[in-house]
Amino acid sequence: KVIKSQQPEEKARALREINILSSLKSEYFPILYDYGEYRNGDENVLYVIEEYITGQNLREIINSISSHRLDYKSCNRIISSLLKALILIEPLQLVHRDIKPENIIVSSERVVLLDFGIARDISKTSLTETFAIFGPMTPGYAPPEQIKNEKRKISFRTDLFSIAVVFYEILTDHNPFGAGTSSANEVLNITISFNPQTLSSLGFNKTFDEFIFKCFEKNCHRRPASLILAKQLFDNINWEL
Repeated sequence: KVIKSQQPEEKARALREINILSSLKSEYFPILYDYGEYRNGDENVLYVIEEYITGQNLREIINSISSHRLDYKSCNRIISSLLKALILIEPLQLVHRDIKPENIIVSSERVVLLDFGIARDISKTSLTETFAIFGPMTPGYAPPEQIKNEKRKISFRTDLFSIAVVFYEILTDHNPFGAGTSSANEVLNITISFNPQTLSSLGFNKTFDEFIFKCFEKNCHRRPASLILAKQLFDNINWEL
């Protein structure tokens, strides 16, 4: 991957992503082999050599299925893997902040979380201006505190919200906050102000709601108190049809 680094903030963000990747040693993340910087004419360019992950991103998988819904076994495997990945990065005080189908690669061997480009190391100074109206995010997957750029509230609970969105989407074939909307601002307002339809009302076991809607809490402090507790809540889901 080649990253042009003309702007200081862009370069700082790219270097932060490189540092994060170099600290992650797990099947749930790509291996970083090498990186450096070189001059290309008038530009400073960063290069990153990382592992090529075979498989498809989750968005491609969803689009390849006629119903756009994944089977329970696949859903269980993907969400369980993402939770295990977060459990590994929580002690490093890392928050991914951009968990969405496009950043999840699924193969027969592993599930890999990609793109730490807007990841936040909560032990370090933010790269986003405090007075910015919105924080860096993807509408439809970002929780209220990320939308509002409430930096002190960003934590592993931010990523839990996004995982729950992905889970809801692969179960039902629609994004709970983005389906039927016509603009990004509409998605953001719905995320902040409204709750999606419960899964139990769509015929799913109520234990799906117990996990997903706990992670959907607007007040981030009402979400699971740790990733271990979130994983335990997920493991309590009744998958029987």
